[in-house]
Amino acid sequence: MKTRLLLLSLFSALALPAYAAPPVVTAVNASQQSGTKLVDITYNLALDPGQTAFVEMWFSPDNGLNFPIRCTDVSGAVDSNITAGSKTATWNAETDWNQQFTANGKIRVIATYGDQPSGFTGSGSGGNAGGNSGQADASLKTVFMNVLWLWNYNPNTAMNEWMDSTDAFQHDKINSQIRVDPTEITNDKWNEVAQWALANNYSGITLASDSNASPRTNVSFWEVIKWCNARSEKDGLEPAYFTDGNEATGDLNGNGIC
Repeated sequence: MKTRLLLLSLFSALALPAYAAPPVVTAVNASQQSGTKLVDITYNLALDPGQTAFVEMWFSPDNGLNFPIRCTDVSGAVDSNITAGSKTATWNAETDWNQQFTANGKIRVIATYGDQPSGFTGSGSGGNAGGNSGQADASLKTVFMNVLWLWNYNPNTAMNEWMDSTDAFQHDKINSQIRVDPTEITNDKWNEVAQWALANNYSGITLASDSNASPRTNVSFWEVIKWCNARSEKDGLEPAYFTDGNEATGDLNGNGIC
């Protein structure tokens, strides 16, 4: 089951346990050293007192639409035991992305408490990336749940179908996980994702007129659904919502639409 993002915090307050403030990465800048394939990277890292983080870096050749390239040959403030403060690192792009060129490169810096990577496996395709599943920004909280769904196998169509009360049925219990925001979505956060969405083939998402930390209000159900999918894609996760009236539990007929 792939990780998916649901914007539950817009609908109800979630009773979640207290968490430490997540690592916060800001002021990321990258510049290529003239005449070389070395890229200098600077960033600021904010952590809870006494904490260290594992820092990893990913490269986007398309101005942040996808981050398929893991920066593996990096020296400086990267990997485990990175403390808070202003940091510098240098990526040898020749190792991970040799003989290629873009005028729209962007670096993503991900910080996670502990001494292990975040679990992000790259978004998009190409380079040394994995699949589309990954980890969204560190402010999201993972909620695990069990899903019980009922289905009936129809030998005439060789498909799994929703059962009615007279059907013999089989059931399957699966483990799943979603990512939720522990607080309401602010106008600023809404606009950040909405602007990305509108620049990447989404429509029907209105921007908040006020740019501030107030909770986003007065949005339609369909705007919320589109916003959730856009945020999933923006952060390298598989969108959670699809449209195919015959398949409420997934792409059962294998036609690519669910």
